[in-house]
Amino acid sequence: LQTSLKSLAFLKGDKDSQHKAPVLIFSEGNLSPTQIFTIVSSTDRPVAFPLVDFTVFPKGFILAKEKPPKFRVKDRNPYGYYQMIRFWVTGIWQHSALQNFGTVMRIDTDSCFTSVNPYLPNFMREGIDYHSEYYGKEYEGKYIDKLHEDFVKKGYMKNEWWTRNKYAPQNYMLWHLIEKTWTQDKSLPVFRTNFELTRKSFMKSHIVNKWHTALTEEEPFGVLRHRWGDAVLRFYTMALFQ
Repeated sequence: LQTSLKSLAFLKGDKDSQHKAPVLIFSEGNLSPTQIFTIVSSTDRPVAFPLVDFTVFPKGFILAKEKPPKFRVKDRNPYGYYQMIRFWVTGIWQHSALQNFGTVMRIDTDSCFTSVNPYLPNFMREGIDYHSEYYGKEYEGKYIDKLHEDFVKKGYMKNEWWTRNKYAPQNYMLWHLIEKTWTQDKSLPVFRTNFELTRKSFMKSHIVNKWHTALTEEEPFGVLRHRWGDAVLRFYTMALFQ
C-alpha cells in the first residue's frame, strides 16, 4: 500500500494543485496507529479512513441456512472476500464518504503508477463514465457459476422492466465479446479492477442501481453464494448500460 500511495505523486490532473483530491482508505476499523501513521506519511494528499461493516448481510440471506463459502483467505472472516466484492459492486456507491465526490479512482494494494499522468485522478475528457483495462477472461472460469445463462440471460434480461422497455445491451462490442467468450471458452471477460476510474452519477443511476441490487442484495445472491467477482460484473455493467 505504501508503494501505491507514493506513486500517486505521478498524477498531475488535479484541478487545484494546492487542494489535491483526497485518499479514502476503506477498512473495518482494524488498522493500528502505526499502520495509519505509515499510510498518512506515504502521500502528500489528505487521507481519510471511512469504515465499512462486513458483518451485515442483505435481508433474506440467512447465514445459518447457507453452505460455508468455498473460497477462503487466510486470517480473514470466511465471508470477508465476498463482502469486499459486494462493497465494490454496490456498497461503495451508497457510502456517505463519497457524498461530496463526483469521480472515484480506485487503486488496490497491487496498483502502482510508474510515470507521469497528466489527467488522473480525473477523466481524460468529458463524456466518459468509466475507464479500466480489458484484462482477458475469468481465470479457469472458476467463479462464474450460474452467472451468464441463468442469472443474466434467463433471469435479469427476462424481468418485467427489461421486457417492458424492450431494453437491449447498450455496448454491442462488449456484449458480443461476452457471448463469444462464453460460447468458445465457457468463461467471461474481465476488467482489471485493481485500477478503475468511475463517474459516481452513472453508478447511482436508477437503471445501474437496480442491476447492482439484483447482483448483491437479492436472490439468488450470486456474489455471496458463487463469489461472482467485481471484475467480471463491471464488464457486464458496461456492456449492458454504457
